[in-house]
This record gives sequence, structure tokens and C-alpha cells, in this order.
Amino acid sequence: MKLLHFLFYGFMILLVLCVGGAVYVLVKTGQFATIEPNFTGHCVALNDIAGPEDILIHPSGDFAFISSTNRLASMAGNDISGAIYSYDLKNSNKDPVNLTGDLGFDFHPLGISFFSNADGTG
Repeated sequence: MKLLHFLFYGFMILLVLCVGGAVYVLVKTGQFATIEPNFTGHCVALNDIAGPEDILIHPSGDFAFISSTNRLASMAGNDISGAIYSYDLKNSNKDPVNLTGDLGFDFHPLGISFFSNADGTG
């Protein structure tokens, strides 16, 4: 009988420690934190770009570069080439410009980055 009590209480202590550790990790990683919205701009839906993967804002703040690949079409068997678009952030009435439309080979970008030299050229 003592062994049964020992195993029960040992299991309960272990269970409390595991649950407490899990709650501690969740609290410390901010899972229960409240996020206050502070966006003061406006959003524009770009319906012409299928499957945007990554968006990079040019250091000047005037343009956004968007890499995209239509993964839904690829999964359906239609292998459509992806693209990198340029979008004018100062004039949201303009359509995005496909910068890679005439590459001549199959292109599926996965992410995007921007390199700028010390003198600002890139």
C-alpha cells in the first residue's frame, strides 16, 4: 500500500511540475500577452499577385518588392512561373510591375532580400 501511495504522490508531483513548467514557458514567450494595434497607415489589397511569399521595403521607403509563386496552381499541376514585383508605395493607385516577366526560364522565388553598398547603390 505504501508503494501505491508513493507512486501516486510521485506522479502527482511530476504532473504539477510539468504543467507548471509548460505554463511558465508559455507566459515567458508571450503567448498570453495583449497586443495593442498601432498601425496608422492604410492597407491596400493587391489582388493581381498570386501567392506572395515575401515583401521587402526599399530603404528609401518608396517601393516594396514582392516575391510570389502561385503554389495552388503548382499543386493542381499547372506549373506557372513565379515573379518579383515592384509596388509604388507613394501611389497606391498604380498596379504592381512584374520585374521578372521576360526571364525566359522557370522561376520560383522563395523570399527576397536587398543589398545596398555603402554609397547607397545596389
